Amino acid sequence: MDKRVLKELMQEQYSLLWEREQGVERECLSDISKFIKMPHIVVISGLRRCGKSTLLLQIIHSFYREPVYYFNFEDERLTDFTADDFNNLFELNIELYGKSKVFFFDEIQKAEQWETFIRRLY
Repeated sequence: MDKRVLKELMQEQYSLLWEREQGVERECLSDISKFIKMPHIVVISGLRRCGKSTLLLQIIHSFYREPVYYFNFEDERLTDFTADDFNNLFELNIELYGKSKVFFFDEIQKAEQWETFIRRLY
């Protein structure tokens, strides 16, 4: 994938992240606070259209301030995204937003070999 296009997508998504409507607060948001300080990978899973992305947005807005790394893989412009592009994604995050240890990936299952990348980050 073209690195310039990836950078544009990242900047677009990041700015929208802080502008998006957060919806009705999820009841489980208060329960999640105990997981926030854990140094482990936390996965939010559930049925389609049950509010996982909304919950993710609420977690970011409730417990974090910039910089965090956020990327949503549900974008038709990412059809050429491959496992090799994860390195570019990581490098561009550092370039654009500075160093962070907090990553939020929405719909990451749409990317090839995402598990390998996540294990390497961990």
